[in-house]
Amino acid sequence: MNRTPQCDCEFSVSYSHDKTFVSELTRQLRESLSGATTTSGLLNSTPPQISAIKSRDGQPGSLACDQATWQQIYLELSAAVLEAPTWMSPTELQAHARYHRGNGHTPIMVAHVSHHAVRARFWHYLEQVRTTRQSVTFPDSREIIEHREAFCASAILERQFDVLSPQPFRHYGRRVSFVLPKHGIRLHDVESSATYEIDFGDGQGLRSIQVDQPIVVEYPDYGRKMLTLLRCVEKRTLHAHFSLDIAESTAPQPNELWNDLMAQKPYKGVYAQGRAWVYYGSEHGVRRSKLVRPVIVAEGFPGGYTLDYLWDRLNQHGLAGGLLASGYDLVILGFKDGRLAIQANALLMQALIQKVSRVKESDTPIVVGGASMGGLVARAALADMEHENVRHNVAKFFTVDTPHNGANVPLSLQAMFQFLKSRSDSAREVAELLSSPAAQQLLMSWVRPFPGARPSDNWPDFIGSSPLRDELYEWLDIRGWMPKRLETAAVACGIGTGAPNGDQPSMEALAYECAACHWAHAYVYPRGGVAGQEYARFRDDDVKPAVAYKIMAGANPAGYDSAPGGLFTVPVFKEAYDGIAVPATQKWLHVQNACFVPTTSALSCRASDLYTPITRAAVTEFDRYELSSPANLLHIELTAKSAAFLSSFITDLSPVTSDA
Repeated sequence: MNRTPQCDCEFSVSYSHDKTFVSELTRQLRESLSGATTTSGLLNSTPPQISAIKSRDGQPGSLACDQATWQQIYLELSAAVLEAPTWMSPTELQAHARYHRGNGHTPIMVAHVSHHAVRARFWHYLEQVRTTRQSVTFPDSREIIEHREAFCASAILERQFDVLSPQPFRHYGRRVSFVLPKHGIRLHDVESSATYEIDFGDGQGLRSIQVDQPIVVEYPDYGRKMLTLLRCVEKRTLHAHFSLDIAESTAPQPNELWNDLMAQKPYKGVYAQGRAWVYYGSEHGVRRSKLVRPVIVAEGFPGGYTLDYLWDRLNQHGLAGGLLASGYDLVILGFKDGRLAIQANALLMQALIQKVSRVKESDTPIVVGGASMGGLVARAALADMEHENVRHNVAKFFTVDTPHNGANVPLSLQAMFQFLKSRSDSAREVAELLSSPAAQQLLMSWVRPFPGARPSDNWPDFIGSSPLRDELYEWLDIRGWMPKRLETAAVACGIGTGAPNGDQPSMEALAYECAACHWAHAYVYPRGGVAGQEYARFRDDDVKPAVAYKIMAGANPAGYDSAPGGLFTVPVFKEAYDGIAVPATQKWLHVQNACFVPTTSALSCRASDLYTPITRAAVTEFDRYELSSPANLLHIELTAKSAAFLSSFITDLSPVTSDA
């Protein structure tokens, strides 16, 4: 069948600005196709040199893809939709994948899509217009539009984040239960007789796989596996190649896994869920078989971390192993959804505390703590129990670089992620993280989501403290702000001198320019001075007329990015720079990282100035604290000194309180 759109309309594009005419032409093409006869309903205007769909056409030699590439392909196809109300959004597709993972299966998602794409000759015309600044006329869209077919597949694992930084997709363990879900297959045909075969890369060759029927594979070793899916329909065989990393777990095997934890009451109708890994301590070198001296530690935002990651963080400088050897038990709390409101997961923490109290076989009080957001969850849980006169049997509470007064994600990057979310799958994932209830509560200043890539004309309506954050602090204030009936300690990963971290306020941090349609500049957030200092600038030519946005700070800006404190574990400006998955013709990086948790926040200091030096005279909510010296550390990074501080606090020795 000839799927080339039948369109006899004529249109022309005149040079007006080197960043506008491409999107203008694309817009006219879309308008011309709106009434045309086309079976695809998709027009892909992504330049071929950066298109993720390129060379994934179902041929035996088609390019393989990993999960990140597959997700970018799906986003590219979603952006190409002209009129397809039944098209499943990337977020909806991920929800289906999450359902199958919740049932213990790794879903394989498939896309077999007919679409129309701008021909390569269009970009030749584009270069002519740019060089000659002359208009160009196309009597028929068929000159620059062609029909294409895409066929690709990938296993879809849970995305792991280190705060906001996407981590590599890995499946831990050699045993994998795969499933080819019906709702994960996006097709342009309705051929019910299609059959599927797959080579799992396990040395067993091709085998038949049925839709919605799980199949278990045992890999003989670890490493990257190359899988091939065949779709056989109408005497045609389509090939999709994709990779899957099979990784070995490095954390010691826990003695117990409590996989069915649930809050005993809901928060705003939601019962938070989670799991706990339980390690028994040792006596005289022999591992016990019961809980005696439990230490509960909660993970941070956004939750869902692997046990390998959590153990690696807890065992810095031998902390976790040392506690077990000293007879203390470890109970590590993982959230099923760490993006829920802090109060919801605080109720889950309460359920865990009460379970530990029931099963432990001693009168030894419990120690409770948390890293990053986990400390705030633990704090909220204990404060609420004391407010409700519920006995928690907790003697000590500690936190590691917890944003008690709030965290910082550079506002310029928050806006950039919103700006790019319709163009880049990685930007979409981060934008969704930043929109979650927990992120809204954690961030000192937050950029609200806006539709597509275009906010309203009134930027101040989109920037500021989230109402959910205000609600959390009112909730804590009613409950006494901090738990009182126990000893408290905090570790801050920032220095205590009040000195800036080296990021120069108002300096350009990164920028990119796309000749096709848009560009962006992100700046280090200003500190002090009058209102109206610029910290982000965007231009969007996908809207008509083209719009430029300049985002200004209010009076006396707080200098969030340059404050002393724990730094992002992966340099945040560099991560954004490296992750720009748009057709950037030029890009620049001038600043690598920024403050994530200010020192004053990690110690819950009452000073409003983020640059306040920490001394004995500084008012902190904690009985004891430990600072970084002489430099700011990465978020939740421990030194030998801070690990010893935590160990001595937990094991009843006398830690020394630090001064600046």
